[in-house]
Amino acid sequence: PDACLRSRSAMLWWVFLGAAWVNWAWFVQEILRHRHVEACEAACPVLALRPEVRWLGLPSVVWGGLYYGCLTAVSLLAGPFQQLLRQVLTTAGLLTSVWLVYLLRVRLHAHCVGCYVAHGLNLALWLTALRGS
Repeated sequence: PDACLRSRSAMLWWVFLGAAWVNWAWFVQEILRHRHVEACEAACPVLALRPEVRWLGLPSVVWGGLYYGCLTAVSLLAGPFQQLLRQVLTTAGLLTSVWLVYLLRVRLHAHCVGCYVAHGLNLALWLTALRGS
């Protein structure tokens, strides 16, 4: 039973990580397609370029790509620290998601389906990392 649980957890991990990459790629494509269109001021791609969601001068979507890249790299590692690294990274990702949802809803008074999907996937990745694989 324990091996079966680990196998399911590993499968869920890759499903959630894959979905996160797909959502991220869609979001980047939307940003590239709409970023200079004034009519899209309220659209989620433009929200991703707002100064409120920039850290060290880079939009949050860039940091998201780095985050998912690090998660993917850690997932391919073998060794005793892989699970701990997953838990640390996904906890940081979840805390970042909480901050970004606060910015989105409270400070920007906006909605973004792509953002909600990403933050939900970050929650799923965090829960999966806690279960172990």
